[in-house]
Amino acid sequence: MEALPGLTAAKRAVREFGQPDSAVHAVLFYGVRGAGKRGLAEELAKLWISGGDFEGQAAKSFDHGRNADYLIVEPMGPSRIIRDPQITPPKKPPPPSEEFKGVPITDFLRTAPLISSKKVILISDADRLNASAASALLKSLEEPASFAKFVLTTTSFRSLHPTIQSRCAAVVCEVPPDEAEGDTLWKLADGAPGRVEQFRKNESIYQAFWDLSTVLPARKKAEALKASESLRDLADALQKAEGLNARAANAEALELVGTALRHQYPAWHRARTEIAEAHRRIIGNGNAGFVFDLLMARILAG
Repeated sequence: MEALPGLTAAKRAVREFGQPDSAVHAVLFYGVRGAGKRGLAEELAKLWISGGDFEGQAAKSFDHGRNADYLIVEPMGPSRIIRDPQITPPKKPPPPSEEFKGVPITDFLRTAPLISSKKVILISDADRLNASAASALLKSLEEPASFAKFVLTTTSFRSLHPTIQSRCAAVVCEVPPDEAEGDTLWKLADGAPGRVEQFRKNESIYQAFWDLSTVLPARKKAEALKASESLRDLADALQKAEGLNARAANAEALELVGTALRHQYPAWHRARTEIAEAHRRIIGNGNAGFVFDLLMARILAG
């Protein structure tokens, strides 16, 4: 936790809520992507799981990803939705395409902890709960078992069900001041510490996105296909380096170029508008080759 820069108030909240005598049973960390929400959420989960004893069996099994008293709930599928079966078992068998093979939260909480002080559920990107899943979760939040603790994260606080907000202690994860004004990766990550750390692991790839964006205004319309090919190559490299699927890598590539252009050419609104439209098409499962070709043709049209 201390490795994350800034976040002084959020770290203090983790230490306070993680005390054995804390009455808080649900905490919501919110902030921009890469601000450190997941790291703080996991630190709090470990405190709850271990009762503060980081040398004990519960903490060690947590560190190795094998603690039976810890459940992670994340968005599913290309649409990235948290669905009802992840919260409570379905009354009727779902179609094979919607089958959930994990453990629903309500089933997880039927029994007391096996080796830990508490049972902890981490819900990542809680704003992706669909309406019925949010309603089902509320029942567990409003009447929690004595051994149950919840920790949620979101990048979109306003999109989260208002009643869920009210049942949690909300902790903002603020991006620290720009301490590296000339650092390309810091700008590309918009100063989010977690993102900066991620980018540094594959620095040459992320630097290449910045470099591609730097020269775009100087390129001619006749070079559109070449520019598109360069972007596809970078998206492929990103996919391999980060272990993403093709759609996620292509969408991320567009986000990176858009961010770089915003920092380097803030007045070039048309280009960023075209990138946003291309991003929408990629998320909608558009053909990346066609989308990238069209994007560069429009950006370089003059």
